[in-house]
Amino acid sequence: MIALCVASRAVMAYIPQVKPTCALVIVTAIAFGPNAGFFTGSLSMFVSNFFFGQGMFTPFQMLGMGLVGFICGLIFHKKSYSNNKLAVSIIGGLTCFIVYGIIVDSCSFLMMSTEFTFKSAIKIYLSGMSFNFIHGITTGILLFFINKPMTDKFNRLRIKYGIFSLVRRVTRLEEENLSIFLNEKCEIRSKRRARRFFAKPVLAIAALLPAAAPKNSEIK
Repeated sequence: MIALCVASRAVMAYIPQVKPTCALVIVTAIAFGPNAGFFTGSLSMFVSNFFFGQGMFTPFQMLGMGLVGFICGLIFHKKSYSNNKLAVSIIGGLTCFIVYGIIVDSCSFLMMSTEFTFKSAIKIYLSGMSFNFIHGITTGILLFFINKPMTDKFNRLRIKYGIFSLVRRVTRLEEENLSIFLNEKCEIRSKRRARRFFAKPVLAIAALLPAAAPKNSEIK
Protein backbone atom coordinates (compact mmCIF):
# COMPACT_ATOMS: atom_id res chain seq x y z
CA MET A 1 0.00 0.00 0.00
CA ILE A 2 2.88 2.36 0.67
CA ALA A 3 4.21 1.72 -2.84
CA LEU A 4 0.75 2.31 -4.32
CA CYS A 5 0.38 5.57 -2.36
CA VAL A 6 3.80 6.78 -3.53
CA ALA A 7 3.04 5.88 -7.15
CA SER A 8 -0.38 7.59 -7.04
CA ARG A 9 1.15 10.77 -5.67
CA ALA A 10 3.89 10.76 -8.32
CA VAL A 11 1.44 10.17 -11.19
CA MET A 12 -0.75 13.12 -10.16
CA ALA A 13 2.19 15.41 -9.44
CA TYR A 14 1.26 18.04 -12.05
CA ILE A 15 -2.30 18.54 -10.76
CA PRO A 16 -2.18 20.58 -7.51
CA GLN A 17 -3.82 18.91 -4.50
CA VAL A 18 -5.57 16.29 -6.65
CA LYS A 19 -3.91 13.30 -5.03
CA PRO A 20 -5.41 9.85 -4.31
CA THR A 21 -2.82 9.23 -1.58
CA CYS A 22 -5.04 10.26 1.30
CA ALA A 23 -7.93 8.10 0.09
CA LEU A 24 -5.67 5.04 -0.18
CA VAL A 25 -4.32 5.66 3.32
CA ILE A 26 -7.86 5.85 4.69
CA VAL A 27 -8.86 2.62 2.92
CA THR A 28 -5.80 0.91 4.43
CA ALA A 29 -6.78 2.16 7.88
CA ILE A 30 -10.36 0.94 7.48
CA ALA A 31 -9.21 -2.52 6.40
CA PHE A 32 -6.22 -3.09 8.70
CA GLY A 33 -6.68 -0.69 11.61
CA PRO A 34 -5.44 2.68 12.88
CA ASN A 35 -1.83 1.59 13.42
CA ALA A 36 -1.53 0.38 9.83
CA GLY A 37 -3.15 3.62 8.66
CA PHE A 38 -0.67 5.78 10.55
CA PHE A 39 2.28 3.69 9.39
CA THR A 40 1.14 3.76 5.74
CA GLY A 41 0.37 7.48 5.75
CA SER A 42 3.58 8.66 7.37
CA LEU A 43 5.89 6.40 5.34
CA SER A 44 4.09 7.23 2.08
CA MET A 45 4.86 10.92 2.51
CA PHE A 46 8.44 10.24 3.57
CA VAL A 47 9.22 7.94 0.61
CA SER A 48 7.38 10.06 -1.99
CA ASN A 49 9.31 13.15 -0.91
CA PHE A 50 12.46 11.54 -2.29
CA PHE A 51 10.88 12.36 -5.65
CA PHE A 52 9.25 15.67 -4.68
CA GLY A 53 12.06 16.86 -2.42
CA GLN A 54 12.68 16.59 1.30
CA GLY A 55 12.53 19.60 3.59
CA MET A 56 11.25 21.06 6.83
CA PHE A 57 7.72 20.27 5.65
CA THR A 58 8.34 16.49 5.48
CA PRO A 59 7.74 15.74 9.20
CA PHE A 60 4.54 17.81 9.10
CA GLN A 61 3.30 15.94 6.03
CA MET A 62 4.17 12.62 7.64
CA LEU A 63 2.38 13.54 10.86
CA GLY A 64 -0.65 14.93 9.03
CA MET A 65 -1.16 11.95 6.72
CA GLY A 66 -0.41 9.49 9.52
CA LEU A 67 -3.01 11.09 11.79
CA VAL A 68 -5.60 11.03 9.00
CA GLY A 69 -5.10 7.28 8.69
CA PHE A 70 -5.07 6.77 12.46
CA ILE A 71 -8.28 8.75 13.07
CA CYS A 72 -10.18 7.09 10.22
CA GLY A 73 -8.97 3.71 11.44
CA LEU A 74 -10.33 4.43 14.91
CA ILE A 75 -13.66 5.51 13.46
CA PHE A 76 -14.27 2.83 10.82
CA HIS A 77 -12.08 -0.25 11.47
CA LYS A 78 -14.26 -3.32 12.22
CA LYS A 79 -17.37 -1.14 12.44
CA SER A 80 -20.71 -1.98 10.84
CA TYR A 81 -20.89 1.39 9.09
CA SER A 82 -17.49 1.04 7.39
CA ASN A 83 -19.26 0.07 4.14
CA ASN A 84 -21.44 3.17 4.19
CA LYS A 85 -20.13 5.06 1.16
CA LEU A 86 -21.56 8.42 2.14
CA ALA A 87 -20.30 8.31 5.73
CA VAL A 88 -16.80 7.21 4.73
CA SER A 89 -16.51 9.80 1.96
CA ILE A 90 -17.77 12.69 4.13
CA ILE A 91 -15.74 11.86 7.24
CA GLY A 92 -12.66 10.94 5.23
CA GLY A 93 -12.83 14.15 3.21
CA LEU A 94 -13.36 16.28 6.33
CA THR A 95 -10.48 14.57 8.14
CA CYS A 96 -8.20 15.22 5.20
CA PHE A 97 -9.38 18.84 4.93
CA ILE A 98 -9.11 19.64 8.64
CA VAL A 99 -6.34 17.46 10.10
CA TYR A 100 -3.90 17.27 7.19
CA GLY A 101 -4.64 20.85 6.10
CA ILE A 102 -4.08 22.40 9.53
CA ILE A 103 -0.86 20.50 10.21
CA VAL A 104 0.70 21.30 6.81
CA ASP A 105 -0.44 24.93 6.99
CA SER A 106 1.19 25.15 10.41
CA CYS A 107 4.47 24.31 8.69
CA SER A 108 3.81 27.06 6.14
CA PHE A 109 3.15 29.47 9.00
CA LEU A 110 6.46 28.60 10.66
CA MET A 111 8.42 28.83 7.40
CA MET A 112 6.84 31.90 5.78
CA SER A 113 5.79 34.20 8.61
CA THR A 114 8.15 36.88 9.84
CA GLU A 115 5.81 37.83 12.71
CA PHE A 116 4.19 35.09 14.75
CA THR A 117 0.91 36.85 15.41
CA PHE A 118 -2.71 35.76 15.26
CA LYS A 119 -3.38 37.88 12.15
CA SER A 120 -0.49 36.40 10.20
CA ALA A 121 -1.59 32.88 11.20
CA ILE A 122 -5.14 33.55 9.98
CA LYS A 123 -3.76 34.81 6.64
CA ILE A 124 -1.69 31.68 6.15
CA TYR A 125 -4.54 29.33 7.03
CA LEU A 126 -7.02 31.21 4.82
CA SER A 127 -4.62 31.23 1.87
CA GLY A 128 -4.26 27.45 2.09
CA MET A 129 -7.98 26.76 2.54
CA SER A 130 -8.70 26.51 -1.20
CA PHE A 131 -5.95 23.90 -1.68
CA ASN A 132 -7.12 21.96 1.36
CA PHE A 133 -10.70 22.10 0.13
CA ILE A 134 -9.73 20.62 -3.26
CA HIS A 135 -7.70 17.94 -1.48
CA GLY A 136 -10.61 17.05 0.82
CA ILE A 137 -13.17 16.98 -2.01
CA THR A 138 -10.92 14.76 -4.14
CA THR A 139 -10.39 12.39 -1.23
CA GLY A 140 -14.12 12.19 -0.49
CA ILE A 141 -15.04 11.48 -4.12
CA LEU A 142 -12.39 8.75 -4.44
CA LEU A 143 -13.48 7.14 -1.17
CA PHE A 144 -17.06 7.02 -2.40
CA PHE A 145 -16.02 4.80 -5.31
CA ILE A 146 -13.02 2.78 -4.08
CA ASN A 147 -13.70 2.15 -0.39
CA LYS A 148 -16.03 -0.86 -0.57
CA PRO A 149 -14.32 -2.86 -3.36
CA MET A 150 -10.84 -2.33 -1.92
CA THR A 151 -11.76 -3.03 1.70
CA ASP A 152 -13.60 -6.21 0.64
CA LYS A 153 -10.47 -7.46 -1.14
CA PHE A 154 -8.25 -6.47 1.80
CA ASN A 155 -10.55 -8.26 4.25
CA ARG A 156 -10.42 -11.43 2.13
CA LEU A 157 -6.63 -11.29 2.10
CA ARG A 158 -6.49 -10.60 5.83
CA ILE A 159 -8.79 -13.52 6.65
CA LYS A 160 -7.31 -15.93 4.08
CA TYR A 161 -3.66 -15.42 4.97
CA GLY A 162 -4.11 -14.25 8.56
CA ILE A 163 -1.79 -11.27 8.07
CA PHE A 164 -2.26 -9.56 11.41
CA SER A 165 -3.41 -12.67 13.30
CA LEU A 166 -0.04 -14.27 12.44
CA VAL A 167 1.73 -11.25 13.89
CA ARG A 168 -0.35 -11.54 17.06
CA ARG A 169 0.50 -15.25 17.36
CA VAL A 170 4.20 -14.52 16.94
CA THR A 171 4.10 -11.80 19.57
CA ARG A 172 2.23 -14.08 21.97
CA LEU A 173 4.81 -16.83 21.48
CA GLU A 174 7.60 -14.31 22.01
CA GLU A 175 5.95 -13.09 25.20
CA GLU A 176 5.54 -16.66 26.47
CA ASN A 177 9.17 -17.52 25.65
CA LEU A 178 10.32 -14.32 27.31
CA SER A 179 8.34 -15.06 30.48
CA ILE A 180 9.78 -18.61 30.60
CA PHE A 181 13.29 -17.25 30.12
CA LEU A 182 12.82 -14.65 32.87
CA ASN A 183 11.42 -17.24 35.27
CA GLU A 184 14.37 -19.54 34.65
CA LYS A 185 16.76 -16.65 35.16
CA CYS A 186 15.08 -15.72 38.45
CA GLU A 187 15.35 -19.33 39.63
CA ILE A 188 19.06 -19.43 38.77
CA ARG A 189 19.64 -16.17 40.63
CA SER A 190 17.73 -17.38 43.69
CA LYS A 191 19.78 -20.61 43.74
CA ARG A 192 23.01 -18.62 43.53
CA ARG A 193 21.91 -16.37 46.38
CA ALA A 194 21.00 -19.42 48.48
CA ARG A 195 24.40 -20.97 47.81
CA ARG A 196 26.14 -17.76 48.78
CA PHE A 197 24.01 -17.46 51.91
CA PHE A 198 24.90 -20.97 53.09
CA ALA A 199 28.46 -20.85 51.78
CA LYS A 200 29.49 -17.86 53.95
CA PRO A 201 29.02 -19.58 57.35
CA VAL A 202 30.54 -22.81 56.01
CA LEU A 203 33.62 -20.95 54.81
CA ALA A 204 33.85 -19.07 58.12
CA ILE A 205 33.75 -22.36 60.07
CA ALA A 206 36.32 -23.88 57.71
CA ALA A 207 38.59 -20.92 58.26
CA LEU A 208 38.32 -21.31 62.08
CA LEU A 209 39.03 -25.05 62.08
CA PRO A 210 42.81 -24.83 61.41
CA ALA A 211 43.21 -22.29 64.21
CA ALA A 212 41.28 -24.44 66.67
CA ALA A 213 43.01 -27.70 65.72
CA PRO A 214 45.91 -28.79 68.08
CA LYS A 215 49.45 -28.52 66.73
CA ASN A 216 51.78 -31.54 66.42
CA SER A 217 54.00 -30.35 69.28
CA GLU A 218 51.01 -30.10 71.59
CA ILE A 219 49.95 -33.62 70.67
CA LYS A 220 53.42 -34.95 71.42
